[in-house]
Amino acid sequence: MRWNYTKTILLSIVIVGTLFACRTRKEKNIHYQSGAIKATGYVKENAHGTLLRTGKRILRYESGAKKSEGFFFQGNEDGVRDKNGNLIDGRDGEWSFWYEDGQLQARGFFRNGKDNGQWVFWHPNGEMSQAGAFRNGKPEGVWDAWYSNGNPRSKERFKNGKPHGEWVNWSKTGRVSPKRRFRNGKEQPKLTHRQ
Repeated sequence: MRWNYTKTILLSIVIVGTLFACRTRKEKNIHYQSGAIKATGYVKENAHGTLLRTGKRILRYESGAKKSEGFFFQGNEDGVRDKNGNLIDGRDGEWSFWYEDGQLQARGFFRNGKDNGQWVFWHPNGEMSQAGAFRNGKPEGVWDAWYSNGNPRSKERFKNGKPHGEWVNWSKTGRVSPKRRFRNGKEQPKLTHRQ
């Protein structure tokens, strides 16, 4: 195999680009006034000199307990906004959130900074609180919710982020409330039987 000038140029560009990318990404810690670490992760400077979160990020309570953990893909650092004034989030992939005592609070997925896919939430006592899915930051499909004692609280359905279909609610003692029906976010009148 003959090594040619074009291959040498391309290899040089790849090596220089890799070195430059590694040089611009740096670890950044944010501290509480007490000196305890509040957040740790990596930032990367974009072409405009703005720092963007990138890679794994861990946030902590002042006590040192983990608060959340997940990944950013060129996300917001210090209030960066896009051309429309929207905050650039950048969270991507699986994220987990904890109560200060270490009990898991929520786990789910983000895509392009929006809730996307299955999410599960827990009460502080460890009982499941809610479970359902998001699509582009909006609830989608069936969402189940439970009281902290484990009894069902509600079963709700969403379509395109709006209530759609039958909704059922229960009291803490298990008594079922009258069912409600929705279509495209609007509650439908209750059916009455004529005699």
